[in-house]
Amino acid sequence: EIQAIPNANYAFSRWREDGNVDNPRTIVVEGDRTYTAIFQYSGAVSNVPNGHIIAWCEDGRLFVKGVENHDVIITDMMGRVIYRAEQCLYDTFDIDVPAEGIYLVHADGVATKKVFVKK
Repeated sequence: EIQAIPNANYAFSRWREDGNVDNPRTIVVEGDRTYTAIFQYSGAVSNVPNGHIIAWCEDGRLFVKGVENHDVIITDMMGRVIYRAEQCLYDTFDIDVPAEGIYLVHADGVATKKVFVKK
């Protein structure tokens, strides 16, 4: 088994050799082989002033709690907007994301939580 461990403000993206996104991953080595982890800069992830927002993955869905009356945007690591709500009406909600990967939950313009969603 191999595992890629990112430095602060970076997130594992994939393995260069085959595009596999599992981390850690189990491999069978049948000779000399190199595995190179690809990381993406994720920026500093900080908390909103009251720090009460929670985000997690469950059954391939992204759940967010503590965002009532906040402007909420969820993006993938490439910055593509997956979800947007102005002055969110719900304290807790969940969404189906388009693919496995790392998502950022932004509240009031600040990236507050980073979540890995595995499908």
